[in-house]
Amino acid sequence: MEAKQSLYRLDTDIELINFLKQHLQNLQFFDVGAKKGGFSEALLELGFEKAFIFEPLPSHQKKLADKFSSAPVRIFPCALDAEDRQAPFHVACDEDGKELDYFQSLNKIPAHGFFKHSKEIPVECRSLESLVKGGEIPSKVGVLKIDTEGNDLKVLLGLGNLRPEVILCEYVPKEIYPEWEYSFADKLIPYAKSLGYDVVLAVQRRAGSDSETVRLNPASFTPQDWGNLVFLTKELFLRAGPDVVKWCSLRYGKFADGLDVERTATVEYGAEIKNYLVPLMKSFRGFEEQTILMDVGALKGDFSKVLLEEGVVSKAILFEPNPDSFLALTEKFGNCDTTLVNAAVSASSGTAFFSFGEDPATGSLHIPTALTPPSTKKVEVQVLSLDDFALSKDFLTSIALLKIDTQGADLQVLKGAERLLAFSQPIIVAELIFAPLYENQDSAAEIIMWLENHGYVLAGIFDDFYSREGCLSWCDAIFIPKSRYAIPQAPFRLKKSPPAVNHETQPKQTANPRKESMFRRIMQAIRNS
Repeated sequence: MEAKQSLYRLDTDIELINFLKQHLQNLQFFDVGAKKGGFSEALLELGFEKAFIFEPLPSHQKKLADKFSSAPVRIFPCALDAEDRQAPFHVACDEDGKELDYFQSLNKIPAHGFFKHSKEIPVECRSLESLVKGGEIPSKVGVLKIDTEGNDLKVLLGLGNLRPEVILCEYVPKEIYPEWEYSFADKLIPYAKSLGYDVVLAVQRRAGSDSETVRLNPASFTPQDWGNLVFLTKELFLRAGPDVVKWCSLRYGKFADGLDVERTATVEYGAEIKNYLVPLMKSFRGFEEQTILMDVGALKGDFSKVLLEEGVVSKAILFEPNPDSFLALTEKFGNCDTTLVNAAVSASSGTAFFSFGEDPATGSLHIPTALTPPSTKKVEVQVLSLDDFALSKDFLTSIALLKIDTQGADLQVLKGAERLLAFSQPIIVAELIFAPLYENQDSAAEIIMWLENHGYVLAGIFDDFYSREGCLSWCDAIFIPKSRYAIPQAPFRLKKSPPAVNHETQPKQTANPRKESMFRRIMQAIRNS
């Protein structure tokens, strides 16, 4: 950990707390290990109402008293711990024995490259639970900031029933500070979750570097990582989550600059979008925990299978209401890291009738028109909204890609996924239908505008099919969150045209019989009209 500067390298954390302030219900805060009071000073300037400051070092106590003599601040000259006790407080000094401003701790470290614990003083230790029970501090607070140089977990162990809306802890790398185990991320995060803090943001720095990143719910840390963990209550995250995700994505959720994606056309259905999507996803510098694909209308599972094989997603959740198609999925993905859900997806959960016929790819919650193969079967199926499903499975922030192909009901799927889109900001692949293939089908224009209003931009169309008159009938489209989308740069290129195919004399080469059969039926219907 490097020597800290002005705000102890807390500038990003303070920016985040300022961002969260509009969602907090309590504007009082605790500053544990306040040192010279830079953090408290910053929060008071942001409009927080009152500070409770804890600092055991006498030289810092004097400076705090001078700084906050006329401010709404109460200063406690004690250390915080898991319980009330007397303990030695180890004072950090340089090689000449001069007292340093930082690295004072209840947990002694032998001679270190940055400092030496060459002095100690007796201090009183209190727990937050004890202070609340004694009426010395409030039982509700908006923010708890902890920076005890190696003892942060002990402060959490002494919380009792106190549950601040936001907890900010410092974590250190065990390879550099092996004696400060109570500030290891792999100890702090599980305990905070046991207290009900399901969401953590890591303001992550690398020892010896000035760079930093912000990650949401990190799964792991490298041996050189240090920084701060910001824990949010589930209730706060449900209020503030979309704003938090966007805030994080502006710092660590982009596609690689200068990515040159090869954009070609092919008559092999599905190959074009794969050739575009795979390198695009590989270029994404996002949260490494966002690796789940949701495939709505999975049919045979070919889309998910390709992306799993390419390694751009680690897990797929496939939704398919057709009982025959679902049985085929269980046989294909029985040994894969997938979740198969035999249900339709729409704007709200419940039940509905699903119609399908000889061509299973045309099955829909909508009734087909004359241009589409007729339905011969109708079954009542379970219907889920993606928000309900993601909340129940704790996937709300984990989705990297959402693919939708529901034959005219894609907008309803999106309307049931507003929270999921706001929290995960996944790439979206949706089908846009322009020809009247189903009764009451969702309008392609409405899908585009709905996504535009929800922070998405249309990035490309693929596998576009046209009527005999040359009108666009349907296509697949990719949408990318605006917050993660690079500003378009020249040169601009014209999409290559596919080889000419005479549909009167030569069958279209396709990897998707559904598209081939539907196209032929549409063409035949038009010719007969």
